[in-house]
Amino acid sequence: MANSPTRFRVRRLARGASAVLAAMGLALAAGSAQASAAGQSVFTEQKCDTCHAVPAVGIEAKVKSAKMQGPDLPTGSLSQEIERLTRVVQQEEQTNGKKHPKKFTGSDEELAALFSWLSQLDAEPAPGASAE
Repeated sequence: MANSPTRFRVRRLARGASAVLAAMGLALAAGSAQASAAGQSVFTEQKCDTCHAVPAVGIEAKVKSAKMQGPDLPTGSLSQEIERLTRVVQQEEQTNGKKHPKKFTGSDEELAALFSWLSQLDAEPAPGASAE
């Protein structure tokens, strides 16, 4: 029975490790939710919703003219174009011969949060889409 105390310690250690892993998972999920909230907040604070809609979360573009409306976001290729789009929204690069109508005035961290949020939405299936 000399093995019994060792088995007890191993089981207690395993339960403790499981609890730590579960707590880490919750922290990561909370961090992801906070990042999402931050990105969405940047989107509205920078008034991106003036021209762009985000149908996945129910944000509609406020633009009065269809001529002025930008593409719905995310576009489906966002994760591959973040570097280029960063230059576009900072008015350092043109799209179709035109500068982005409004220069992004937030911090690099805010821009990263915005693109992180849009990338997360881009990775999720569209509402109502089948998982097949």
